[in-house]
Amino acid sequence: KFLNKEVELGDFSGIRFLGISLNNSEIVDKQNKESQIKADKVFVGIKPIQSLLNQKWIIQISPKKAKINIDKDFFRSLNSNSNKKISKNSAIKFDLNFRLNEYADLKLNDFGLDTKLRGEFIYKSFSRQIIGNIKSNFEGKGRITIKLNTNLDKDIFKIALFSKGINLGNSFYNIGERKLEVKAGSFKSNFEFVKSPTNSSCKGKFSFDKFNFKTFDLGEDLKLDSLKFSCKENNLVAYTNTFNYGTLTSEFNINIPLNKNINNVNLEGTVRYLNSLNPDIKFYGNMPYWFDKR
Repeated sequence: KFLNKEVELGDFSGIRFLGISLNNSEIVDKQNKESQIKADKVFVGIKPIQSLLNQKWIIQISPKKAKINIDKDFFRSLNSNSNKKISKNSAIKFDLNFRLNEYADLKLNDFGLDTKLRGEFIYKSFSRQIIGNIKSNFEGKGRITIKLNTNLDKDIFKIALFSKGINLGNSFYNIGERKLEVKAGSFKSNFEFVKSPTNSSCKGKFSFDKFNFKTFDLGEDLKLDSLKFSCKENNLVAYTNTFNYGTLTSEFNINIPLNKNINNVNLEGTVRYLNSLNPDIKFYGNMPYWFDKR
C-alpha cells in the first residue's frame, strides 16, 4: 500500500541488467476502484552509481503499454501531514524515476480528457518534490509539452505549457458539475507560471481562438472569436474579441495581479445586441482571490 493505493506488482517476468521485469502491474485507488493505472510490462531497476553518489536509492520504473484512467484526487494522499512526517523521519531516502518511453493512454475522468502522453516524472521522497517533462498527443489534433516542478515542503509550484496549436473541436469536457461540448476551437500556449510562499509570477501568453461551444443547461451555442491571456508587469491580463450568445454580443477585459498574497481580479466589459451600435450594458467589478495552501 502506498499513498492510500493498492499496488499489485504483478507477475515476475525475468531478471534484466540492474533490475527485474514484471507483467500485469497495477495501482488502484482504494476510494475509487475505477481510478487506476495499469501496465502490461514494467521494468524496475536501481541506478547504483547515482545512488552511491547521492547517498539515496534512485529507482527507475519504465512501463510499457500503460493505461492511466484516474480521477483528479488520485495523487492526493488522505493524510498529507502524516506522510510528510513519515518522509522526514524515515531513514530511507529515495528518488522514483518514472519514464514513459512510449505513449501511454491517459483519461482524466473528472474533466473528460482523453489523450496520450510520454515523458518522465521524478519524485524525491525527502523534499516531496515532483519534477516532470511530459509530451501529450491529442490523436492528430496537436501536441502540448508540459514542464512541472513542485516542492510540497517549500510550497513552490512551477508549470510551463508549450503548444503550437491544439484543435479542441468535437470533444466533451467536464468543468465542475457542468458538461461542455466544444464544437470547434483551438488552443495555443507559450506560458510559464511560478508560485512561491511570498510571490507568484508568470511570463508568456496563451489563447483560445474560434471557439464554438455549448453547455447543456443553455439553449444556444456560445461563440468566441478569441480569448487571449498575456503576462504584463506580473499581471495576467485577458481580453476577448466578440463573445456571442444568441442575439447578444459582449467584450470584456480581465486583469489578474499575481504579486500579493491576496489580490483583486479586475473585470470590465460591455454587452449589446447584435443590431445595436452602442453598448446596452457596461459592467465593472473586482473580486479578491488567494491561493489555498491546504
